[in-house]
Amino acid sequence: VDEVVNIFTLIKDPIEIDAYMNKVSKETEINKDAILSKYREKTAKSGYRQKYIPKKNIVNRNYNEGNKEKTKSLETVVEAEKRLLSLIAGNKKYYLSAKDKFGAEDFSTEIHRRLAKRIYECYEDDKNPEESIILNDFCSNDAEMNEAASVFYNMEIYNGDTVVIYDLIHTIKLNKLQMRIDCETDAKRLQELFEEKQQLQKNKWEE
Repeated sequence: VDEVVNIFTLIKDPIEIDAYMNKVSKETEINKDAILSKYREKTAKSGYRQKYIPKKNIVNRNYNEGNKEKTKSLETVVEAEKRLLSLIAGNKKYYLSAKDKFGAEDFSTEIHRRLAKRIYECYEDDKNPEESIILNDFCSNDAEMNEAASVFYNMEIYNGDTVVIYDLIHTIKLNKLQMRIDCETDAKRLQELFEEKQQLQKNKWEE
């Protein structure tokens, strides 16, 4: 685990790290939480701060490969949203940076939208989000509870730089747009989506 974690600290993309953790956990039969705990311990000691770097997606004309890309984009969106919620729930500064760029209704899943709504409401009422109170809304369904709780139980270690919020939001928007491109068959509309993607990437670099 120590040797693997040392490699993880060299990777800048947290989604890539999570994918490798799942793979290592599966192949070694070591609980992922144990690997994650060691990773957090290592990064906390070194003062390492992950900077989220959005992935670039390439449109593949092959049908099967296209399906894989759509699944990959969706997984990226969901994971990035989870991390975004986790950061916002733990720091009002992150909420203030995100609220005007990404509303509660912009999240992809029903669970994430409900969580975001409750977290945003807490801050608007000048209160800190209380994990136990918020999760109580999901206690009637075990699957929903587990999904909601994972947001609070997977806090990332950052040094307060709000650029991570903008990186996550950009990644979410870019991958959502990529999913629309992957599903579009109309040539004119496809061209419009490509232009929208180029503009989104341009705005990222200008920011």
